[in-house]
Amino acid sequence: MPVRILAAAIMCLALAFPASAREKNKAEAPAPAPPLFKVSDEDSTLYLFATIGAPASDKSWRTRAISRAIDKSETMWFEAPVDDPAAMETANRIFAERAPAPAGAHLTDGLDETSLGALENAAAAAELTMAALSPLRPWAAFVLLSGRVHAGAAGAPVEAAIRAEADSRGRPVRFLFSIEESLALLTDMPAETERRLLIAAARDFSRQRADAPADFAAWRAGDLAAVDASLNAPLRQGAPGAFDLLVVKRNREIAARLAAILSEPGTAFVTLNAGYLAGEASLLDDLSALGLMIERIDEAAGAGGNLP
Repeated sequence: MPVRILAAAIMCLALAFPASAREKNKAEAPAPAPPLFKVSDEDSTLYLFATIGAPASDKSWRTRAISRAIDKSETMWFEAPVDDPAAMETANRIFAERAPAPAGAHLTDGLDETSLGALENAAAAAELTMAALSPLRPWAAFVLLSGRVHAGAAGAPVEAAIRAEADSRGRPVRFLFSIEESLALLTDMPAETERRLLIAAARDFSRQRADAPADFAAWRAGDLAAVDASLNAPLRQGAPGAFDLLVVKRNREIAARLAAILSEPGTAFVTLNAGYLAGEASLLDDLSALGLMIERIDEAAGAGGNLP
């Protein structure tokens, strides 16, 4: 079956913007707007737009600052080509080859009663059978469960809207990582780490689905602390090894690739999952450590003003 790899590989995380010298004025509360940052060096700029996985039923999240940032950008960047037919064919091939558990092994082996119950409940809520999940490795079951969190919800992810706009404007579209590189985050994960990742996702499945509208509203309004507490904390606390691989270490790789983009003159618009900008050891910290200038752009939807 088709699998939206990145939507599942990097969970529907969100961001908190830690207090630091990156802010122009710490005393000023951010305006209610989705997270948009300007990252620059001496002769190059990229606008970093942090999105959330919950579907948007309309475009009330859209601000003039986002529109102007896209206007100024020659190239549009995304994490990986999750909607490209050839890339998805590759993803499905890798899934078919790497998802099955070793001969004689089952997904539920070694699970305690509480973890097994959480997995069974999550599978039922996702309309998946344990018989379908049992022959899989934990990371593969995680992919299938995560892909069902927002099943049936109206609308589409914000990232999809940005990609559609890039295509409609005829802008060059580039990707930071290939599907192979992104899937390797999961397929090469240590056994205990992937097991804890699955259990953390299963335990949080129903809450994450129920809280999706509130999480989207918090992201839309710029309430970073609320979104971080709801969407970052369960993975960070329930599966710290997976969080380190999927977010902390990935941030370092992303920072290096963004720095490479900035090494060439020009302006780019980069859309990434907001979880990368979360809390400590965030992408913003890694970019700052590279000596790049970072500025958050806050603007309520529909408001005026100019980009810095």
